[in-house]
Amino acid sequence: MPVISWEELARHNTSESLYVVIEGKAYDVTHWIKDHPGGELVLKHMAGRDATDAFLAFHRPHVRAYLSKYFLGNMETSAKHAPSQATVRFRQLAQSLEKQGFYKTSYAYYLGFMAWLILLLSAAFYMAAYGCTLPAAVTVALFWQQVAFIGHDAGHHAITHQRHKDNVLGLVINAFVGIGLSWWNNTHNVHHTVPNSADCDADIQFMPLIANSPLYFNSLFSKYHDHELTFDETARRLISYQHLSFLPLLMIARYGLYLQSLKQVLGGRVYVHRWLELGAQLFFFAWYGLLVSLLPSVGDRVLFVLASHAAFSILHLQICLSHFTCHVYEGLPPENEWMATQLSGTMNWSCPTWLDWFHGGLQFQIEHHLFPRLPRHHLRKVSEMVRPLCQELGLRYHSPPFGAAIVELLSSLKTTAMRARDMGSKVAPL
Repeated sequence: MPVISWEELARHNTSESLYVVIEGKAYDVTHWIKDHPGGELVLKHMAGRDATDAFLAFHRPHVRAYLSKYFLGNMETSAKHAPSQATVRFRQLAQSLEKQGFYKTSYAYYLGFMAWLILLLSAAFYMAAYGCTLPAAVTVALFWQQVAFIGHDAGHHAITHQRHKDNVLGLVINAFVGIGLSWWNNTHNVHHTVPNSADCDADIQFMPLIANSPLYFNSLFSKYHDHELTFDETARRLISYQHLSFLPLLMIARYGLYLQSLKQVLGGRVYVHRWLELGAQLFFFAWYGLLVSLLPSVGDRVLFVLASHAAFSILHLQICLSHFTCHVYEGLPPENEWMATQLSGTMNWSCPTWLDWFHGGLQFQIEHHLFPRLPRHHLRKVSEMVRPLCQELGLRYHSPPFGAAIVELLSSLKTTAMRARDMGSKVAPL
């Protein structure tokens, strides 16, 4: 049986020749890149590296059986370096959660959630029919937020735990929330693999409007968008006021999601049938247009559209809270340090149990990033295991109250804004 050296592995780190290591075995996945259900970039970021923890985090145990066709040989050692204590303990906890049944979904939970969603959407239509413009707008925005949480669960295959079934659920969610399944899949798996990488993680790349780290002052090249994130005088001026513009920008961010979703389904890679996804997107605009048409006047309709999209900004805020104030780095994270990487780039916020429905599991972002396939309704229980483990290992486990997390985010944006402002006009103009 061939033995592969780590030096040899590192040489196969391109799309033309892509090797990865999983549990001490080398695999040639060059011809699998285009078909990989998690997207091409996830594999490219793992090229020539040990992908053990990423593989185990994203895949059910039975997927190991499919690896044999790509097998090259055993590595010269089981790991490039001796795994850290954090990695050892993380893997032990992951195995324990699997054995204890934490990956089993409570379908009663989701049936109750479906009833809640039906109630919200029905209430929005009822209010619109009776001319209650702003209450209807807030209600449909809450419906979108709650549906998006289900879409997030399905996207991670954390509901049925079967890719094809969860993709069907994802299409249904797409039809009611208006955010493309393929666009989400393309960005989100990369985000989980390289959280808070300034040049790799699209979820924190908002130049020239927002910079959550001074690293963006160096005009980084985005490996996701495949173009330079230019920091010029215009960007410097915009970033200098980002602590003031941030919340207003969130109120219009949803329009950008429509454009990105349509761009992906029309010209990018899709993860379900292209026409089905396009149909789901068009169905969304059809039912939303019908809802808007129920309002009595043009003014009410314009107000409704603006208000519903602005109210949806609460979800954008929740997403940004999870990462924007955490450690940002350039390039790829260290190998075999899944737990340390996720902890450094992710934070929670605390809330009472009765408010879990409102935050949709995002308040346990640490646990979700460590175990992305874990059903949402188990996250609080798992957090009771992860927090003491982090304390024991000396890893940062940050979980301020929700309000304090918002203040922390705005303060962090202001700090970066002041650094940009202090640079004066030293930055090259367009």
